[in-house]
Amino acid sequence: MDSNNHPNSQSQSQPYYSLNNFPYHRFSPNANISFSQIPSFSAQTSSPPVEAASQPEKTPRERRIWTSSDDLVLISGWLYTSKDVIIGNDQRAGAFWKRIGDYYASSTHVLGGAEPRLPDHCRQRWQKIQKMVARFCGFYAEAFSEKASGMNDLDIINNAHQLYYKLYKKKFSLEYAWNALRYEPKWLNLEPMNPTPKTTSSNKRKADGAPGTSNDLNVLAQSPVFNDIIYGRAPQMNYYVNGREYNLSYYLTDGIYPEWATFVKSIQRPQHPKHRLFAEHQEGARKDVERAFGVLQSRFAMIKNPCRFLSKDVWNAVRISNPVKSWAPLVWHKAVIPRHVITSWLFILDRNPTLDRLSTWGFDIELDCLLCGLAHESRNHLFFECVFSTEVWRLVTQRLQISSPPLLWDQILLWLPTASASKHQNLALLQGWQGAIFELWRERNRRFHDGLSVSPVTIATHIFSTMNNKCNAMLQLGLKRGVSLLQCWTI
Repeated sequence: MDSNNHPNSQSQSQPYYSLNNFPYHRFSPNANISFSQIPSFSAQTSSPPVEAASQPEKTPRERRIWTSSDDLVLISGWLYTSKDVIIGNDQRAGAFWKRIGDYYASSTHVLGGAEPRLPDHCRQRWQKIQKMVARFCGFYAEAFSEKASGMNDLDIINNAHQLYYKLYKKKFSLEYAWNALRYEPKWLNLEPMNPTPKTTSSNKRKADGAPGTSNDLNVLAQSPVFNDIIYGRAPQMNYYVNGREYNLSYYLTDGIYPEWATFVKSIQRPQHPKHRLFAEHQEGARKDVERAFGVLQSRFAMIKNPCRFLSKDVWNAVRISNPVKSWAPLVWHKAVIPRHVITSWLFILDRNPTLDRLSTWGFDIELDCLLCGLAHESRNHLFFECVFSTEVWRLVTQRLQISSPPLLWDQILLWLPTASASKHQNLALLQGWQGAIFELWRERNRRFHDGLSVSPVTIATHIFSTMNNKCNAMLQLGLKRGVSLLQCWTI
C-alpha cells in the first residue's frame, strides 16, 4: 500500500518524534522557549494565552461616622418634617426622607463645616437610631416597674443600661438620642418595642401597659383636671417662695409629662448641690404621694389590677327593671322570625293601627272589618274571631295536628304554653301563631291600601313555605331543633 495515499500519513519533510528519539540536546535548560519553538505532538496547535489586562486595585471606601451632633440634627429633622402644618404626615417615603435630607443640609450644623448627608444615609441612620432607642425604652420601662424606694431617675437609667448590656452584650451608646426623643409626642405615639428578642402577645400586652410608656400622657389628654387651668381658672391658694407670693398651685410630675408652666419636674443628673437638694425634695414629695396611692392599691384591688367591664352588668345596674311579662316566652322563643316577632309583640301591646284605634285618634272612617265585613275591626276580632282569619288559624293548627284551638285572644295566650305535650310541636305552634298574625295583618293592609285580596288557603300555603325555609336555614346552621320542627311542618 502506498503510504502517501493514506489519509493519516505525515509529510517526509516533518520528522516524527517520540519519547525515545526527541532531540533534547538542542535545548538548553535556561532557554526561554516560545510556543513557536515547541514541536507539535498532535495535529492541533494550541494558541498562546492572552495576558489579562491589568486592573487598578480598588481602594475601600472610608466609612462615614455619625457623631452625636449629626444624630441630634437628624432627629430634629425627623421631628420637624411631620410637624409641617401643610404637608404633615401625608407624604411618600421618598419625599419624606428627601425633606429630611434638605433639612439636614440647610442646618447650621452642616453650614458650619459638618459633612453633608444624602437622604438614603439619613434614612439608614435613623432606622438604626429608632431600633436601638426603642429597645432602650423597653428596658427603661422594665427598670421603672422595678423601681425601689429611694431610687431617682438616674438610678433607673443605670438599671436600664445594665439590662440592655445583659441582653445584647454591648453598651447603649445613644442615650443623647433617647433624651431627645423620650418626651416627644411623635415618638411616644410609635408602637413600643419589646426589649426581648422573642415577642409574644402576652409580653406585648405587658409592654403596652407598663409604667414609663405613654399611658400617663393618655390619661393627661383625657382627664378634666386641667381643663379649668387651660381657661385660666384654678383653685386659689396663697403661699410664698423665696419672698415671692404665688396664687396658683403647681403639680409635681416625672419626666414624661410635657413642658407646661404648671408642672414642676425633677432635675435629671443634678451636678450642683442646689440641684441635688431640689431633686431630693421634689422626688421625696412625689414618693409620699406614691406611698399613699400604694395604700389605696392594697385596700382596693380594682385600683391595682385591671377591672372587668361588662356592658350587660352596667345596663342591668342602671336600667329600671320591671317584672318579666307572662307573654314574653310566647314572643321571644328559639325559632323566631324577626318580622313575625315584631308584629306579634306590637299586637300583644295593642299598638298597631287597627280601625277601632284610628277612630279614637279622630279619623272619620268606617269600622267594618276589611277581611269579613261582618263586625268592627279590632285586634281581638282579627285574631281570630273573624270568619276569614278563623279559617287561616284552623288550617295552621290542622297542619300541626292540633284540633279545637281557641279563637278568643285572651284564651289563646293562656292556651299556647300548654297546647301540646311535645316541646317541638309546641314551638312549631308558636311559629304558626306568629306567622298567622303577620300574614293576616299583611292581607288586611293589602286590602286597605291596594284593594287586592287572596284566599285563606293561599295565606296558609305562604305560612307553610315560610316555616319550611326557616327550618332549612336552622339545619344549615347546625341546629338540631331544625329537624324536629321540619317534621312538624311536613305532612
